Amino acid sequence: MTTGEAIEDCDQDRDSNGCLGRESLRGILKVDEARNRTTYHQGACIYCDGDLRQLIGVVRWHPATTEPNMQHHKEYPQSDLFRMGGHAHEQT
Repeated sequence: MTTGEAIEDCDQDRDSNGCLGRESLRGILKVDEARNRTTYHQGACIYCDGDLRQLIGVVRWHPATTEPNMQHHKEYPQSDLFRMGGHAHEQT
């Protein structure tokens, strides 16, 4: 889910147990808006097995805490890049 979606689903203001709270998520959203980018967060979702390239093309990802390094993405340089942030707290 995007950072905006994570803020909506988040059930705590502060970080705890290794998960991001609304305060941290708002900080990430502010930086993303200033840099015109989107960060995605792992949430409660169903995972499927299969070849993702057949569905939407090639996707690569790296942690949101670092800038992309093209040396790590030589095989599919034109692929879409997803920035992955930490887990977000979610409402039950």
